[in-house]
Amino acid sequence: MVIPELALAIVLLVTAPALSRSSANEDTDARALILMPSPFGQTVVRYALDLAETKLDRPGCRDIYAEFVLADGGTPQGVLDSMRIGPRSLLEHLVFMDGSRDRVCAAGRAGLTTSPGSFVIRVCPRFIPLYVHDPPLAAILILHESLHVLGLAEDGPTSATITHEVEWRCWKNGNSKGR
Repeated sequence: MVIPELALAIVLLVTAPALSRSSANEDTDARALILMPSPFGQTVVRYALDLAETKLDRPGCRDIYAEFVLADGGTPQGVLDSMRIGPRSLLEHLVFMDGSRDRVCAAGRAGLTTSPGSFVIRVCPRFIPLYVHDPPLAAILILHESLHVLGLAEDGPTSATITHEVEWRCWKNGNSKGR
């Protein structure tokens, strides 16, 4: 077992009971675990995460979790409901890890990456300068990845479609269903 995987296993064992006790009202003391090699990287991820959480309070933004359909026919919102947590709680139960050795990150286009159903988000080297240049886009990517955490794959909606929908609902015109 690789050391980061061991650390992740320990974190998930520690946070799993807290996750199951959390309620949809999001009264939780959880904080996302940010495992980055530099304090600056940790701070950038935290700021982007805080911005994403703030946007979840915008009318219409939380609708992103009901917008997409999972392979089993459910929605990310249905997964949140079954976990008895809200979107903000979900974000604070994520684990952000250095993704500099991840193959998707190495390809150069991704800022963050995860696998559907995994609570681990890999932070690509591109994410830090992206945040410095465009903080809203960095927060959009966190919300995008949170949909993957809940099981959304990119074989139905494309990555660009997911990002566009998050941007639309959370930054531009969250109250309108029309484009």
